[in-house]
Amino acid sequence: MVVTQARQFKNFEAYLAAPLSELPEGRFEYWNGALVPVMSESGFNAFLANCLFVALVNAGVPIALLRPHSCEVEVPGQPRTRFPDLTVLDDVHVPLIAQRERVTREMPPPRLLVEVVSPGDENSENYKRDYEDKCKQYAALGVPEYWLIDPERKRVLVGGAGGAGLSVSRVSG
Repeated sequence: MVVTQARQFKNFEAYLAAPLSELPEGRFEYWNGALVPVMSESGFNAFLANCLFVALVNAGVPIALLRPHSCEVEVPGQPRTRFPDLTVLDDVHVPLIAQRERVTREMPPPRLLVEVVSPGDENSENYKRDYEDKCKQYAALGVPEYWLIDPERKRVLVGGAGGAGLSVSRVSG
């Protein structure tokens, strides 16, 4: 992976304490002291996440609890932060993230995290990141439920902290 680093921090705590004015614009994951730009989403992946956002609003989930592409989540391991494609918060999070849209490990975990899987075969870096790394991090964080939406394989996988791993649902069409 070719990586362009944006800024160094003394430690993770210094990064968490940094005001927004000291952070670069855009989305960055924290890797071993450096902020690394997050790959931009494909248009189709962003479209799917946005469709899910609208569906959840229509199903009655309060819009104040939904964060498409914008909520940073602290996770165990490397990187120390992730930006899920869609984050569903609990009411308790709303005042806690008023200054900076991020859920730290000191907070309760988000209610739901959704990832739209990037294209790639089982040997690709994208596949390993989405199917292995993120799933392990979200489960270890204690997220009650997380979804992997894989448009290439036409399936949705559902996992969570209390479950026994991912379950698969095939999507027709």
